[in-house]
Amino acid sequence: MPLQYFEKWVHNHHTDSVDCIGFSQDGVFLASGSMDGTIIICDAASGTALHIIHCRSGVLALKWAPVRLHEVWCGLGDGRLL
Repeated sequence: MPLQYFEKWVHNHHTDSVDCIGFSQDGVFLASGSMDGTIIICDAASGTALHIIHCRSGVLALKWAPVRLHEVWCGLGDGRLL
């Protein structure tokens, strides 16, 4: 049986490819990182953008901190960690 899916909400804030996404440990937030140099933190239920963080280069990786509930770590294309 083929997988079925549906679009819950559309996120139009990034202007380049989205290279990484991740849910917070409690599932309340969704973070996405893009080659446009932005990290966007959204409410996972509604898709509303809560925070937009502008970086100097593309965002290649992100991970929610395992101990601090609402802290996200990011790796950028210029070799920096945020």
